[in-house]
Amino acid sequence: MAVDSFADRIDGRRESDVRQAVHATRRARPDEAWPFFLSCLGRVVEPEVVRPRRAIPSVMRHDDPYAPPS
Repeated sequence: MAVDSFADRIDGRRESDVRQAVHATRRARPDEAWPFFLSCLGRVVEPEVVRPRRAIPSVMRHDDPYAPPS
């Protein structure tokens, strides 16, 4: 396993998440440690970028049939 590959996978992760995945891999002692470690580490969930919506213009009607008579 290359160190660069490992560093790329844990870059931007919380230290506690990486430690938890390492300890889970050590406890389980799987035949394939690298795929098991990656599955314990989980996916990176990116925050959703919400674009501001255009405001709905108000309806300015003077001939409202439900308006009280003036």
